[in-house]
Amino acid sequence: VTFDGTVEAATVETTEAQLIEGHRASVTSGFILADNANATLTSGVRERQGDSVTYGTETSQQASGEVPLLASGRYHRFRVKIAAGESWNHIQGVEIPSDAVADEGIV
Repeated sequence: VTFDGTVEAATVETTEAQLIEGHRASVTSGFILADNANATLTSGVRERQGDSVTYGTETSQQASGEVPLLASGRYHRFRVKIAAGESWNHIQGVEIPSDAVADEGIV
């Protein structure tokens, strides 16, 4: 699909995942896969499927592209936001490096 007109704000949210099967996990960083250096990343977590998702603070990318996060829970999802008027063409998702995920055990 191709759009034209005024560039509106963009929000993309990943599907929810249990990053370590059967355990809680903490996540300390991620990378936004988009062609915009001003995008922000927010983590959303919950303990049970029936719980409400709690979102952290929107955090900007560092010069390296890494986004520091502080998320702890059994289920994780991630939200990318690009402000209105920002130039962008592609948003693919979020990369969470394996060394940014720690096993918190069964709690």
